[in-house]
Amino acid sequence: MLDLEEKVAAVVKKLKERGLVSPYLRSFVVARINPLRWIKSEPPPLEEVLKTMRDRAIKFNTEKIKPRISPAQQGHRTK
Repeated sequence: MLDLEEKVAAVVKKLKERGLVSPYLRSFVVARINPLRWIKSEPPPLEEVLKTMRDRAIKFNTEKIKPRISPAQQGHRTK
């Protein structure tokens, strides 16, 4: 489990280096690597899920994630 956390932290660090700033980056990464979000039937064993998540974290391509600037970050007022 600690190994998975280290891999997620490395992806979050890369995203921050690319300029993404959000308190939800870790949750975003975990959601992207989570294989259970697509499974409708019985989930696989925990070890298999964790292995898949580790593999996906290693392969996570931070270049595909585009930073979005909210109106508040641009200096615009929001209602």
